[in-house]
Amino acid sequence: DGGGGGALPEGLKQAAEAQAKMGDDNDGEEDEEEAMIEARARRRTIARQKHFKNEAKKRIMRVCKQAMSMLDDACDQIGKRFLSDRLPPALLAPERCLTKGGTSDGSDNDGIHHHHHDASDKIWPNTLCRLVRPSIARLVIEDDKAVLYHCLD
Repeated sequence: DGGGGGALPEGLKQAAEAQAKMGDDNDGEEDEEEAMIEARARRRTIARQKHFKNEAKKRIMRVCKQAMSMLDDACDQIGKRFLSDRLPPALLAPERCLTKGGTSDGSDNDGIHHHHHDASDKIWPNTLCRLVRPSIARLVIEDDKAVLYHCLD
């Protein structure tokens, strides 16, 4: 009995070694398969991250464009209110003769003769206009129309 009992553990030891050797061969295949699964998962993660970034960029740009449009409209409203509340500027004699308010003979109310530009009654799309002074007018696009707001009488 004693000799037979010792042979069994030796047989188990050999069987365990044989299984371990076969397991090492299978572990190589399993490692390769796990590496392929991990690589696929990384590619999917990278693709999802790229998709997320693109979607986030689109949505942020949409919000920014809407905000810029709202700011532009608000600035136009503030500019229009400023021009309507502002007193007309006191024009100098050379500036007066450049406006429609100057007399046709080139003289102003002060009796001084100035060169007067011909100012017609109508403004056409190809009419060239010159501002007498900066900050007295604002061109605003409203309902697909260009509207000029000014503070002169």
